[in-house]
Amino acid sequence: MKTVDAKTYSFLLVLFVVLSISLTNCATSRQKFPDDPFASEKLTSDEYARLGDLCLSRGDSINAFVNYEKCLRTDPHNTRVHYMKGLLFITEGQYRDAAESFEKVLEKNPDHALAHQGLGQVFLQLKQYDKAEEYLQKAIALDATLWNSHNLLGINYDYTENHTMAMQAYQAALALKPDSGSILNNMGLSYAMAENHEQAIAALTQALETSYPQHKTYNNLGLVFFRAGRYQDAFEALQKGGDEAQAFNNLGSMYLDKGEREKARECFEKALVLRPNNYDMAQENLKKSRLTPFEEQFFVSQKRTVVSYRVKEGDTLFSIARHNNMAYEDLIKLNDLSPDSVIHPNQVLRIRAQ
Repeated sequence: MKTVDAKTYSFLLVLFVVLSISLTNCATSRQKFPDDPFASEKLTSDEYARLGDLCLSRGDSINAFVNYEKCLRTDPHNTRVHYMKGLLFITEGQYRDAAESFEKVLEKNPDHALAHQGLGQVFLQLKQYDKAEEYLQKAIALDATLWNSHNLLGINYDYTENHTMAMQAYQAALALKPDSGSILNNMGLSYAMAENHEQAIAALTQALETSYPQHKTYNNLGLVFFRAGRYQDAFEALQKGGDEAQAFNNLGSMYLDKGEREKARECFEKALVLRPNNYDMAQENLKKSRLTPFEEQFFVSQKRTVVSYRVKEGDTLFSIARHNNMAYEDLIKLNDLSPDSVIHPNQVLRIRAQ
């Protein structure tokens, strides 16, 4: 069976932790966890742990971290709190610190399945796929009901282009959590990477019936329809995933990637007619579509010098890559990021290197 490089779809795969905090690569305002959280200590370790849980339930990760640290200062062997700290570090993209927290759990309890799952996710984020598989398989061996371990294992297999094993992992996850739109989304993209478009469409269509964000699923569905040669269906799905201008821009980008410059230009021009004064991305894409292959090669060669870009509110890695005429995978590689890395306003990224 023909396969597609996982990088083509990597930005669409979904990674989850067992927290109500979402993992996305959209820029959000946040603070770094404090280095010295011990302003006062008047509660017991258990009270600090409960207060940390309360802060976490309210979405206050900073104060959750502070109270977990206060708990551990008086009870350094509290494995549950070390585990919760590990999850917090994952949501903040601090993967080395997360690994340290999960390893402390395993020092006290080598059979802690969720800590193995946490380390599996950390190594997946760090692109150490062999280690990720090892820890996720161990988590499943200890507790086969951990749906997210199966899901993460599927993502890990997709990144290593073993789509057959990925599908088995997603099916195991879905058997445990049949109403999960995130699993169906990942399953659909795994089918797409293996060029099995009809099953990809079926899985993504099923994801639309869940509570998973529909705009993401429609955009993924649009990409799969396009790769299946169903261009009108692709446009309609993309339109449901955003607005008409965005749909034309995204469709144009797909045509441009395919080398069909005339069709790409038509799409970008329609996007700009619909939004003439506020669509820089479509304008840049239109300029790129008007270049001859030789001009494009020259244009790209002139942008190989690494320059800095300061992240703005609302930026995503994908939008930054497109706006700066970079491949998405080049941007994350240049900045040592992963597809689900969190970026923040005023963060400085390196751009335009090829």
